Amino acid sequence: MVPGSGGSISNLTTSQQRKDKPMDQSMMGTGKDSFTRKLGYCLLPCSLALSHLTASPATGQKPNLLLLVAEDMGPHLGCYGDSTVPTPNLDRLANAGIRFTHAYVSQASCSPSRSTILTGLYPHTNNQLGLAHLGYRMHNGIPSLPTLLKKAGYRTGIIGKLHVKPESAFAFDFHAKPARPKSKDPTVYPGLVQKFLRQTGESPFFLMVNFADVHLPFHQQVNGHPTHPLLPNQVKPWPEYAGGGLPDKLKARMAGYYNGVQRVDTAVGGVLEVLKRHQLEQRTIVVFIGDHGPDLPYAKMTCFELGTRIPFIVQWPGMKQGVVRNELISTIDIAPAFLRAAGIRVPREFPGRDFAPLCAGDNAPPWRQYLFTEWNAHGPERCFPQRAVRDNRYKLILTPVPGPYLNPPGLAGDKGKNRWFKSWPRVLLFDLQTDPAETKNLAESTQYQAVRERLLAALEQWRKATADYSDAELRKLIAYHREQARQANTSRLRKIDMGPWTRSWDGIRGKLEVTP
Repeated sequence: MVPGSGGSISNLTTSQQRKDKPMDQSMMGTGKDSFTRKLGYCLLPCSLALSHLTASPATGQKPNLLLLVAEDMGPHLGCYGDSTVPTPNLDRLANAGIRFTHAYVSQASCSPSRSTILTGLYPHTNNQLGLAHLGYRMHNGIPSLPTLLKKAGYRTGIIGKLHVKPESAFAFDFHAKPARPKSKDPTVYPGLVQKFLRQTGESPFFLMVNFADVHLPFHQQVNGHPTHPLLPNQVKPWPEYAGGGLPDKLKARMAGYYNGVQRVDTAVGGVLEVLKRHQLEQRTIVVFIGDHGPDLPYAKMTCFELGTRIPFIVQWPGMKQGVVRNELISTIDIAPAFLRAAGIRVPREFPGRDFAPLCAGDNAPPWRQYLFTEWNAHGPERCFPQRAVRDNRYKLILTPVPGPYLNPPGLAGDKGKNRWFKSWPRVLLFDLQTDPAETKNLAESTQYQAVRERLLAALEQWRKATADYSDAELRKLIAYHREQARQANTSRLRKIDMGPWTRSWDGIRGKLEVTP
């Protein structure tokens, strides 16, 4: 990856530099509405005559909604081209459904990412900027996916951790949270799903199953799973770690990660078998995702691809099987898709799009040109605001308030070393087609200035449309975090008091520029 051990950034360019094509002004249009349509905010009704499973006004039948979430898991599966460990159940799910190759979370941190999944809003919009157990929380009164579904007659349930505050914002009828070490035993989850289904009866349901793997601590085996664990000496370096031999410690962590991936695959297979035994396969929409990338260098807690890109597999009864889609899709799209499938009006404030038309086949509507991610904080000591945008080739990461920063999160070997990075660049630009590992920063190359300015303009308009903090507000937020971190170190409490930064939803929604 680009940052070195001293925090420097390489400005090397590839030998085959290409100038950005001039932007098609007819595509840009003018005004807010044309831009929000271009970004994918506009939730246009699909004119296609789709026969897939959705709510039927005539019969009153509504589809069941099953959301499977693996912690800290990237697209390191057989169906995504990674054959390091066997993942037969997830591969089978992909073959029977739709696999998205370019899927992303909003932020590579547990609580912010989950807040987006459950509210359809970016973390800077809903205010879940960091980890819930460290004091971060959403604004008051934000509508959530389980609450809207419950009001529409769904029975709602969650297995595993919620990890978003306030918990009262999420109307779950059922909550089962297996304690460690059982939370990493893949045989535990089918039984909990079975319990939920028995209690649900004939009601339509929304169930979110959160697998504790592949979160730290890594384990070689849990209750005998996997049967044949991967050993450190069997680990092959990822492109992000190329250029030298892997340290033994990193090999061990990667082996532990892959063994967790195998346990997730086993758990998914068990859950889907329960669904089959209850004869619910043809009545249930299944979505499998990771909540962000692995807790490994240049991944979790960053805006790099290894942190924000995830597996995204959908099984939607009535849709084509074995479909592979290359559009840019985000976890902000889950809430709109589930609500529309349930026959519920999607709140105008949700910036995502219903991805069902992409699953339907070849006649999919035009999709978004740009996809956005962000980083805010993990805890009070690691506030490092960044905003990122990518199109189908280039990616730009903006640090609105350049350093110095203490321990920018996610960097190799820097945890706990109290290292200040004083030269973190304001802009990083990568050509993901020629440099998927993000090793060459093109931001200062004159040949890429058109790309840089185009992506910066898109990022700025997105920030405005989604009520992001201004640069001046981010400076105040960083200063507030540093003072809170100082107090936390003095009192030995790690929590941050986000009260001064918590507002009402009514006060935020008026600032949003999304259109229905």
